[in-house]
Amino acid sequence: MASPTPAHREPGALGLSAGLGAAAVALVAAWVSLPLALGLAGALGVGLGLWAKQRADVRGARLQELSARAMREVEGKSLSGEASPIRQVDEAISALTMSLAQQRRHLRRHRDVEAAILKSSFGGLVVVDRRLQVRAINPVVRQLLPAVPDPVGRPVIEAVPYAPLAQVLEEAISKGEPVEQEQISGRFDLLIRAVPLGEAGGAIAVLLDITTARRAERSRSDFVANVSHELRTPVTSIIGYAETLLDDPDALPGDSREMVEAMHRNATRLFRIFDDLLQLARIEARQKDMPLERLPLAELVEDAVDLHAESAEAREVELSVVLPPGLTARVNREAFAHILGNLVENGVKYTQAGGRVKVSAHSEGDRVILEVDDNGPGIDPVHHARIFERFYRVDIGRSRAAGGTGLGLSIVKHLCLATHAKVSVRSLPGRGSTFVLSLPT
Repeated sequence: MASPTPAHREPGALGLSAGLGAAAVALVAAWVSLPLALGLAGALGVGLGLWAKQRADVRGARLQELSARAMREVEGKSLSGEASPIRQVDEAISALTMSLAQQRRHLRRHRDVEAAILKSSFGGLVVVDRRLQVRAINPVVRQLLPAVPDPVGRPVIEAVPYAPLAQVLEEAISKGEPVEQEQISGRFDLLIRAVPLGEAGGAIAVLLDITTARRAERSRSDFVANVSHELRTPVTSIIGYAETLLDDPDALPGDSREMVEAMHRNATRLFRIFDDLLQLARIEARQKDMPLERLPLAELVEDAVDLHAESAEAREVELSVVLPPGLTARVNREAFAHILGNLVENGVKYTQAGGRVKVSAHSEGDRVILEVDDNGPGIDPVHHARIFERFYRVDIGRSRAAGGTGLGLSIVKHLCLATHAKVSVRSLPGRGSTFVLSLPT
């Protein structure tokens, strides 16, 4: 019997063969892909491990950097070089904790000292920030000025309703320099001095009760004024009688003329002293500053200088004025004439024959600087701080020979104070003197 051909095979046998073939192929494929899969998984694990290690290294380096920075901030310390990052972080946190505790102790001690200063100060203290809000105030302020029960944190004008105090503090902050004023509040004479606090902003004001000192000064001034006024009358009589005798040469026998001349000279000097004392007392007795007005300086300076032109010519001293055109300043006409006249008179009086006295001026910011310069004998710097005191003399013999009373520069200083001007001197022995007036514009 012939064998069946493929075309005549049973369908079931064909399906079984195909299934066995597919299973064989899948099995072979599985054996082939298993190592590949295992290889891929291994590579992926290695990659993830490297990535994690890199991240850990970055984080560790960052922790070490932050720890080192923290340690440097704590008194310049450094980390242990061999410690782990966690150990280094622990060291940094411990150091920062100790530093913070130390700073808190310092801050507590600072606050204790600040509270003790505020409480024990003899003067009133008011501390404000740059917005003029009160940061601290001591009990003395309440004794001198009215103050609300809880002033801290309020604007100073509300906390202490006294306008001059707020004005002085505001001026100190805006100018960035100390400001000082004398004010009267009820029965108190107060000296208010405000000092800016620099980069911190704000300012601190000190209020001093100078009532006793001012009363003593007023009593002294009143006494001097009364005595000077009473003594002027007999001195005037002496001068009159001496002049009458000197006008009639025949009425003076022998050497009497020299005695009468000495009497007249000394009585005239006494009269000048009494007159200066009275003028000084009137200036000190003023309760307010002298009124000011903006005036051209050229005419005022020329008038003051012309009064001493004859004296300068007689002493062979060159007297000159150098002023830029259109220069103005806020002055009191009468006070300015007296101030400049005194400085020019002194320059002419103490400059030797053949010397010179020059008056010049220039603008400098919001001030006008006027200088009276001479090439006289000069003044030693040891005397500069005192020459504006009453009756202080650099050279007693020379001053008396020149007819000075020792009160001229003191009057100049008080007139400057009353007109918001400032006076100072630059001088060296043998190099002349320069008196400097700073005038408001």
